[in-house]
Amino acid sequence: MANSCATDLNVQSYDRETIENLYGLFTQLLNTKRTCTVNGQVRYGHPHWLGYVVTDILHKEVEEIPCRGTFSLTSEVTQRPSGAYSFSMFTETAWCATDRLFVELAKMYDLKILYREIEPGCQIFYTNDYNGEVFPERYILDSDIEGEEYFCTFDELAERIEEITGILPSEYDEIEQISELYDGEFLSVNQIELQDW
Repeated sequence: MANSCATDLNVQSYDRETIENLYGLFTQLLNTKRTCTVNGQVRYGHPHWLGYVVTDILHKEVEEIPCRGTFSLTSEVTQRPSGAYSFSMFTETAWCATDRLFVELAKMYDLKILYREIEPGCQIFYTNDYNGEVFPERYILDSDIEGEEYFCTFDELAERIEEITGILPSEYDEIEQISELYDGEFLSVNQIELQDW
């Protein structure tokens, strides 16, 4: 596959029945065994393929909506502090999120879908969670010390950079220079930008 894009999603509705039914449809997709025979050979379909969301839930053709990738459910249905019901899922796709698929899903079921999309190779670091309801983190620090670490505020990020390098940045633009001075193997920071689908 091309560069892999990891997207965390939180699917919400104030209608509990809608969310429970949709969660049931996703669960059913994951539990469906799919096989076909091609030239006498049995081939097994991957139940996590996003194409099945397009065909079995949206009732569209896979040529209509980009669906290159897989999905998994990462939580069951819960009620949020706002009163909405939700479940969480994760997709791994090629290059970028399959946003059109989830825009169509949101329209069809009258949903609010919050996401965080990360694809470092293409410098994609986005969320549509403006209020930080599900994805409050706005910075990702990747280092040889801890790997990826997420931070909600610049101050939290700056303190961690100081712990690692001994230098406290006072603004985001100083971080690149600090990372160049760093004696370890690597230190990089990316800001998660706010963006609607």
